[in-house]
Amino acid sequence: MPKSALTVLVPLCGDLDANTAGRTYTEALLNEIQRDDRGIHWIIGLEESLIKRVKQNKSEAHISWLPFPRWSVSSLGRLIFEQLRLPAIIRSTNPDVVFFSANFLTLLSKTPSVLAIRSLLYYHYPGEISKPRLVSRKFLNRRGAHKATRIVCPSQNIAREINQILDIPQERITTILHGTSSAYLEKKTDDAILDRLELRDRPYFLYPSALWEYKNHITLIRAAEKLADRGEKAVVVFAGHGIAVRNSHVDMLRREARNVKLPSEILFSGELDPSELNVLYKNAIALLFPSTCESFGNPIAEAMALDCPIVASSSHAVPEIVAGGGIILDALDANKWAGEMSRLANDALYRKLWSERASARKNLYLMDRAIDELTEVIRNAAMNPSVSS
Repeated sequence: MPKSALTVLVPLCGDLDANTAGRTYTEALLNEIQRDDRGIHWIIGLEESLIKRVKQNKSEAHISWLPFPRWSVSSLGRLIFEQLRLPAIIRSTNPDVVFFSANFLTLLSKTPSVLAIRSLLYYHYPGEISKPRLVSRKFLNRRGAHKATRIVCPSQNIAREINQILDIPQERITTILHGTSSAYLEKKTDDAILDRLELRDRPYFLYPSALWEYKNHITLIRAAEKLADRGEKAVVVFAGHGIAVRNSHVDMLRREARNVKLPSEILFSGELDPSELNVLYKNAIALLFPSTCESFGNPIAEAMALDCPIVASSSHAVPEIVAGGGIILDALDANKWAGEMSRLANDALYRKLWSERASARKNLYLMDRAIDELTEVIRNAAMNPSVSS
């Protein structure tokens, strides 16, 4: 590396085992920075077994891997590690900038920092997490945002929330649209997942999402019920489970799903890896995305990458990300969701139109563009470290 290269520490505290938006973003980030240095020496801090999983099979001079202890991946372990152990690691590695990729930063560090705030969900849905975690997250999120040299976020919608809720000046916030993971840019041909879920030659809709209440699976269950009452088929696949999901909510969804009459059906696939989701996107009638709270919505970009038609809610950042690439509906209007599902299933030309419109936006969500923009923010933070308050 040239001597003029910046050194950037990326401490990835936490786990990558759950198929969540955080994992998707982090793995896409790691894949891209291993591919191209951009004049930066990256120090990647990650739990040792996870390093083995994400490290590519070649030696990269522009990357150093820093093993973190196993206990740093749990929620409590991450909090302790990030706030009490990480300050010493930052001092010893002496980076020019620290990039914190997941909503929180180390408060006891004076090194210039870039903080990615991907969501302020718990301000909208405080009941999704326990009271102690809610209090600690709000405290750390606000303090961290005010301490950060620069803040990046994935949409103009969340940028406005950071400004209004956390009282951060707009000039310190940069919107960087997420990039699609390379897994969704590949043309997968392995259809084993279709056989396992008994979906081969069987039309279906796809909703990849954790089973949290705000993701609003209930609207799709109600829409499928309406179609079944009319004798129409609507097979809807709920792909995913998520972390810290309330069992009572999942039990309710499964109970309501059992009430859907044939020929319609709700399938719970459980967690799927990106290669399996890739196949499901490619073969689905459409992506259904009725979430009531989103700062971006990774499945939208993933569906665009694979030319999958999109029906999405009018909530928060979703219309901004979909723009003209999909059909926008009120998240709670099951009648309208049923109507669009019926038309997409039965009108090949209509389905082709929305496939083309989704595809036309795919190049907006490339990871190399996202890392180029992030690199520019990191350089700005290194050159102007006094912005931190």
